[in-house]
Amino acid sequence: MRRKITEDPSGGGGVFGQRVKGGAVAKRAERGLRAYQLPLLTLGAGLLLAAALTHLVYRYENDRLRHSAERRLTDIAFQIGSRVDRINVVLQVSRSFLESRSGNAITRDRFVRYHRHLQDAGMLEGMQGLGFAALLPQGDSAATEARIAEDYGLTRRLWPAPAAGRLHSAITLLEPPNARNLAALGFDMMSEDIRRAAMEAAMVTDQPQLTGPVTLVQEITDERQTGALIYLYLKSDMNNELPGFLYAPLRLGSLFETVLQGRYDGYALRIADAEEPQIPLYETEGYNETPDLRGAAFRRLEAAGRVWELSLRDPRMNSSWRSLPMTFVVGGLALISAMLAAAATHSLQAYLRNARELAKVQRRILAQKDLHLREMSHRLKNVLARVSAIARQTANRSEDRSSFLRSFNGRLQAMAAAQDLLTRAAPEGTSLRGLLMAELNQLYGDSPSNVSVEGSDIHLTSEQTEALGLCIHEMATNALKYGAGTLPGGQIAIRWDLDGTSLHLIWDEVTAAPVAPPEKPGFGTRLMDSCVQGTLNGHIGREFHTHGLTIRISFPLQRIS
Repeated sequence: MRRKITEDPSGGGGVFGQRVKGGAVAKRAERGLRAYQLPLLTLGAGLLLAAALTHLVYRYENDRLRHSAERRLTDIAFQIGSRVDRINVVLQVSRSFLESRSGNAITRDRFVRYHRHLQDAGMLEGMQGLGFAALLPQGDSAATEARIAEDYGLTRRLWPAPAAGRLHSAITLLEPPNARNLAALGFDMMSEDIRRAAMEAAMVTDQPQLTGPVTLVQEITDERQTGALIYLYLKSDMNNELPGFLYAPLRLGSLFETVLQGRYDGYALRIADAEEPQIPLYETEGYNETPDLRGAAFRRLEAAGRVWELSLRDPRMNSSWRSLPMTFVVGGLALISAMLAAAATHSLQAYLRNARELAKVQRRILAQKDLHLREMSHRLKNVLARVSAIARQTANRSEDRSSFLRSFNGRLQAMAAAQDLLTRAAPEGTSLRGLLMAELNQLYGDSPSNVSVEGSDIHLTSEQTEALGLCIHEMATNALKYGAGTLPGGQIAIRWDLDGTSLHLIWDEVTAAPVAPPEKPGFGTRLMDSCVQGTLNGHIGREFHTHGLTIRISFPLQRIS
């Protein structure tokens, strides 16, 4: 029996038709997914490239902001350090000037004239004044109060009242005599812990010492600033007075504003003492509202025995659009085109490599600059210390002003001659023969007939040249004044040789008249001993004859203390 098959009015073929129709839909959907597969992969690759590129730009902009802030902060630290070093030099030169005035007290008239000279020379910029605080024995306040009354016409009692069991140091001189500075006269600086700690440190180190943050006694108005003082211990054994301190009061806000004009534009700056960071020495408006994120820099600065912490922030960090504009722009462009993102990535990577190399070069240049500045500062301090020591010692042993000037100028000329040789010499050293002839020709003329010099060509280091130059100057000057150069017929024979790595130099004088050894060694003898034994790490010996003198100097060429 045959079964009749009727058509489905819907044309779907019943269940089978429905299955056929569903399969077609699935195939069409599969073909659609295949059609979108490459675009989706391209979009995914584009998203990955966009993310990578955006991240690179983000790092670059952060590095750029940080390096910019670090360079700006390095410049700020250098300017502040230079100004503090300048104030230190003013105090050290002032101490040398006052200590060299043998037999005279530190009167206000002299102090005023010297202060006016520094002020006319522009050396007191950034300082509120130049002062002197004398160390006082207990119970000696009346004499100090009388001195203030005589110098400034003020009836001023020392304040606060002196307490037993500690040192006292009252301000007795402070120039210029404006209302602020006059208010500070008679103040006992040892009565306050921060000031006393800095003064005691200055006594121990014999170097300028900066205090922590204080309120200056000159702050007599409502417009107050955080202050600090720099002390330098003054030994007054030559004028029969008690010692004391030269000092410079600083209003730190005014000091930093003077130094940093235009150097932190667009940034927020804060300066604080490392031991008391909660007290800002200087802080610009908006610093606390600026996040300590991208574009921030931090640096520590050593200033006269004190450490300051400098922090620089970029206010643009408050807005991501302002601080990272390239990140947003490049990220948006990378999303539009994967090919453009790939090309931009390659170009930007090359740019970033160049930027990093440039940053490395800049850091090396800044490090070299910092090293040269520290070396220059160190040499300047050494030269000032040596000149100061020679001035004090020469003043102690000089009978009058003219003898002091002759002796002092002679020793400075010896140092200048040695320095001139170092300036003109090759980098590997200075000729010993050239050093000898420069000194001898200066004292005895261009062709000294009574002087003979024998020895091979030997080069000296800069420290050997300085030390040996002072010794040669002393021996030549003594020969001219007391030895072979005093009468016709005197002879000077100089010879040297090498024994391994040690140099042996003999200075032999033959005089026309009998000579006698000095009763006690003078300053020149002690200076030569210090140069040979201390600087050259060598040995010096002297042997007096009836008609002459022999000096033997030996030192290792390769070792300098």
